[in-house]
Amino acid sequence: MFEATPQLYASGTVEKRIPLLKTRKLRLARLCDAGEERLIEIYLLEMMGVATVYIQDDSLQVSYDLLQVTQARIEQRLNELEAYLDDNWWQRLRRGWIQNAEENELNNLARGSGACCNRPPPHV
Repeated sequence: MFEATPQLYASGTVEKRIPLLKTRKLRLARLCDAGEERLIEIYLLEMMGVATVYIQDDSLQVSYDLLQVTQARIEQRLNELEAYLDDNWWQRLRRGWIQNAEENELNNLARGSGACCNRPPPHV
């Protein structure tokens, strides 16, 4: 996370912020048995920032702190376990949109309260 948005962490404001909790539902490519579900749950809960993991059928619900982990990193972790996500066009589009929204949110937090395109700078 630090490498992606170092300015967010360099300012020292991360420690003062409340967690940005996100809850996402991801669709797995296939149904998992109880042993695989437990393995996925343990593996994801080991990640810093992941609060809860719940799996039912082919649906994975995960809650996490955006300041510590992103959905993209969770997906990478699932791929390490070979617990692949559904790869149809709608699921790919949905995950891409969420990843873009999370990246924008982190970049906006890193910018601070300076002027942006929607707010003109103060007159001097």
